[in-house]
Amino acid sequence: MSSTTVPEGSTAVARPVASAEAGLVVHRKGEKVPGERLHFGFLTLDSDPAFILARLLNNLKNRFGQALEYSQSRARRQRSEMHIPSRITLLAFAGFGIAIGMSAGLAQAQQGVGGWVIKPTRYPFSVLADRLEGAVRAHQMNVVNFASASEGAKAQGITIPGNRVVGVFRNDFARRLLPLNLQAGIEAPIRFYLTEGADGTATLSYRTPGAILEPYFPRAPVELQALAKELDGLFDAIATEAAAP
Repeated sequence: MSSTTVPEGSTAVARPVASAEAGLVVHRKGEKVPGERLHFGFLTLDSDPAFILARLLNNLKNRFGQALEYSQSRARRQRSEMHIPSRITLLAFAGFGIAIGMSAGLAQAQQGVGGWVIKPTRYPFSVLADRLEGAVRAHQMNVVNFASASEGAKAQGITIPGNRVVGVFRNDFARRLLPLNLQAGIEAPIRFYLTEGADGTATLSYRTPGAILEPYFPRAPVELQALAKELDGLFDAIATEAAAP
């Protein structure tokens, strides 16, 4: 920044009101101002006023943006801290509900409701799961899909009794099923249900294909009943082999 002069005898001292980069200087009347400066009352601008104004506005914009980003980040963190306990609580209640619902469902199944077949075993849950997959392969069927409530809960840090649904079918059965009743195709794959008891042993359950397909019999050729009976035999053989001592 260029220097300024003050008349002799004056005790006043020129003092910047902004940074040197902004080019703003306070001076008293009688100071020498270089010709390239612009003089506005008590302010002297070292360079183009528009450039300086743009710089000041840009600085204000940057500071406002930083403040806004900090505020939004803090709000997100507070929401996250508030929601995490509630999510864990909900998952815990969900796991508890699954365990209760599982017990109630199996109790009904043991009374013969809905064509259920129940095969208690002395195998741990993981062992029975492996035996089921082996039995499916041995009878030339395929594990199409599976879903596990217990593994999903474990991923959330919650422990519930072992629980897995295993879908089993084969494509040639699907090709025979669909022409007989297209809507019945939603029932494939037929599912096995593995559950873990309080003593650590696992139970293998399933609804017979005949019971599952029975609602479609009135609207389908008699061949659908024959197909259901064939599937009944296969699923019985698979379950018997998997649960065998």
